[in-house]
Amino acid sequence: MEGAADVPPFFLIPGLYYVGVMRWDGEKWWSPKRRMRRIPQWVALPCLHEADFTMNQYPVYQEPLFRPPSEAHSAIVQATLGCSWNRCAFCSMYATKHYRVRPLEEVVRDLEVLARWMPSCRKLFLADGNAFALPFHTLKAIAIEAHRVFPQLHRISAYSLARDILGKGEQELQELRELGISLLYIGVETGDAALLKAICKPETPVSYREAFSKAHGAGISTSTMIISGLGGRLFSEAHARHSAELISELQPKFLSTLSLFLPEGEKVYAARFKGEYQPQTVLELMGEMRTFIEGLRLNSTIFRSNHISNNLPLEGTLSKDQPRLLAEIDAAIMQEEQSPSGRFSGDAGY
Repeated sequence: MEGAADVPPFFLIPGLYYVGVMRWDGEKWWSPKRRMRRIPQWVALPCLHEADFTMNQYPVYQEPLFRPPSEAHSAIVQATLGCSWNRCAFCSMYATKHYRVRPLEEVVRDLEVLARWMPSCRKLFLADGNAFALPFHTLKAIAIEAHRVFPQLHRISAYSLARDILGKGEQELQELRELGISLLYIGVETGDAALLKAICKPETPVSYREAFSKAHGAGISTSTMIISGLGGRLFSEAHARHSAELISELQPKFLSTLSLFLPEGEKVYAARFKGEYQPQTVLELMGEMRTFIEGLRLNSTIFRSNHISNNLPLEGTLSKDQPRLLAEIDAAIMQEEQSPSGRFSGDAGY
């Protein structure tokens, strides 16, 4: 207990401290997994004195909560809950949530609470599935409040559907950019029109072109993703070629790929898939990736394929590093041919 008087904002806990996520049930905070770790001495934890255990002292998250890997050090506030579309055949991220817009006062409260913990925050991510679906005036209000509580804020980002961008005027997009909303994550998934229909995606290659052009015209950067193995064997060639063609037209600032992962199982995906789905082997996935990378014509796009679902981690800047990436894929294909893993898409990740 020596020195306790020197740290008035801290709460001293003997023997135990909590290392998980706490939830608010309307009356008290509780631990869903009771993850406690025993420690030998008194430990000081910031802002955990008893008077602070109220709903207004901690940001409230409705799980599951997802963010892009690049937002690992960002403040995160859920501006919406769930996904406004939530019908894509491959995605179960928000299956347990009903889409709704959180009241502005709740979002502002969470921003103010986060500011206590992250006063020097420079990046803010607006969750959930497509927070950019919010009306212009709501996004504007959130951005203004975010800059009020985070004086050093440099970037605000969010997931978005193409239709969320197209639903806003050019002047509105420019104003949002001026308020710091400078990066949108838009999952293209595939550039093949038939495959987009098969996976129940509410977009077309045309809507993607229009949305990316509109965002870039307003000065908003884009980050997008392609899913390897999304269409299985029958769509593989068209998926790779048409995705490369579309991404080359879009010229995103960031591009990533991940492999199809089916937490609900292949049968569930096949039932949702509008067509015949045949899973691919790891070797076939590598071949699909090679066709995709080879077909890209990008000026200066940062590329990452190091998601945990991928069998082959890749990274570089395209098209500068294209020859090296193709060589790495060729080496991996040769190794897989010599000692095949026997795995298929959908069960290769996580």
